[in-house]
Amino acid sequence: MLLVDLFRAEWSALIRGLLSTAKLVFILNLQERRPRMRSSVSVIVMLFSLFPLAVLGQHGGRHGTTGTSGGTTAPAEDSDVATFKDAIAVQATEEQVAQFRLMIKSTEAAQQQAHDLQQLGSNASTSEGLTSKASGLQDSVDEAQRENRTFRQSLSDSQEAGLKNLTRKLTKSDSAVSKEAKAISKQLEQRTVNSGRLVSAAANLEKALALFQTDQLNLGKEMGIQSH
Repeated sequence: MLLVDLFRAEWSALIRGLLSTAKLVFILNLQERRPRMRSSVSVIVMLFSLFPLAVLGQHGGRHGTTGTSGGTTAPAEDSDVATFKDAIAVQATEEQVAQFRLMIKSTEAAQQQAHDLQQLGSNASTSEGLTSKASGLQDSVDEAQRENRTFRQSLSDSQEAGLKNLTRKLTKSDSAVSKEAKAISKQLEQRTVNSGRLVSAAANLEKALALFQTDQLNLGKEMGIQSH
């Protein structure tokens, strides 16, 4: 048992040292966004996969824990290693980073137009100006949601699995945006535009868009994408 404990202590120390080095490589490449980032990540993953086998090969079966079948039981995977592997699995590609920027930009534009509509509603002398601004807002919301769908469709199976809690929140806030956008459309369908109700609907839409953007940013952060 003493030899087993000694082996486990040695293995834990070595794997943590390798983990620290791998994390440093990953963070530096992630910040610089160099083309070789993904190849570096692949090398790191390969090292983590081969490392336990190499250690076991050096120590032999005599330091392992022998079961009833006579085989050697390998130590359980370190939790830090598992966490690091999960982070690699959801890492954004260069194409996804570019699409993310477009998505955020379009959401910000829709937010700004919702804000502008509220300001105009308080000072508009004619309903034509409000109607035109509200129609432009609808177009901006449509574009923001379209860019969001494009980004979501770019996620791989492993990214979907690792980010399911965040994507679930984003789906919910996307639905809230659709709901508030419909309220704008309903006001535009009236023969006479009620500026008070239109301004109120624009305020609700701006809040929904703000939450929508927050969920987008949280998703991007988890994928290693800098917000700016």
